[in-house]
Amino acid sequence: EYQNTFEAHLRDHMDSLERSMGEHYLFQLSQLTNISSELEFKKEFYGNYKSKVETFLESLKYSLFTKGKRFRPVLVLATAEMLKNINTEILSYATAVEMIHTYSLIHDDLPCMDNDDFRRGEPTNHKVYGEATALLAGDALLTMAFEVLSSNLSPRPNSQKATKVLSEYAGFS
Repeated sequence: EYQNTFEAHLRDHMDSLERSMGEHYLFQLSQLTNISSELEFKKEFYGNYKSKVETFLESLKYSLFTKGKRFRPVLVLATAEMLKNINTEILSYATAVEMIHTYSLIHDDLPCMDNDDFRRGEPTNHKVYGEATALLAGDALLTMAFEVLSSNLSPRPNSQKATKVLSEYAGFS
C-alpha cells in the first residue's frame, strides 16, 4: 500500500517536470519564429535540444523507476503512520528520500567512482545514456528532491528542521 501511494506521488512529480520542460521548449521554439535570418540554424539547434531533453528525462526515469523495494520511502511512510502523522508533506519527504537515494546510486556507478556496469541486473544509467547524461541526471535528482520538499513545506518548525537534517545527511557533512 505504501509503495503504490509513494510511486503515484513520484510519477506526479515526474509528469509535472516533463510538462514544464515541454512548455519551456515550446516557448523557446515560438521565439524562433520571430527571427527570420537565423531561423534554419535555430530550428536545427532546438530540434537537437528537444531530443537531448527527452533523453535526459528518459535517463531520470530509467533510474528512478527501476526495479526496487522502495525501502526508504516506505520506511518514511511507516514511521509517519506509527507517529500518526500521514499527510501530503510526508509523501514529499518520502519522494525526496527516494530521489536522493537514486542520485547517490547513479553517481556511485559512474566510472570515476565504482565504475559498475549493472545495478539490480540492469545496465547502469551511464552505460545506457552515457557518463555526462548520468552525471546530470544524478545532479538533477538531488536538486529536485529539495524542490519537492520546498514546494510542500509547511511553516511548522519541524518541517524546516527535517529538511535541514535531510540536506545535511544527503551532502557533505
